[in-house]
Amino acid sequence: MSHIKKHYSDLYTSSIGQKSVFGMPEKGLVKFLNSTRKIKKALDLGCGDGRNTIFLSSRGLRVVGIDNSSAGLKRLEDSINGQNEI
Repeated sequence: MSHIKKHYSDLYTSSIGQKSVFGMPEKGLVKFLNSTRKIKKALDLGCGDGRNTIFLSSRGLRVVGIDNSSAGLKRLEDSINGQNEI
């Protein structure tokens, strides 16, 4: 396991990581999305626990989230719990 992958896996499974590790979606993403209506799909590389993935999906975009951390992806899966297809 790479050093970075281990760092994020440890973070997502730690007591700190039991809450949303990063919280709300990135402000720049929110601002950008509010300024355009043309985007229908998104690819979230390094999605982690899905803060931006979930936000984009809630705004009606079809989103694919990819991450190297299985712990982060598990948190994303648990968060959506079948509510959305992301």
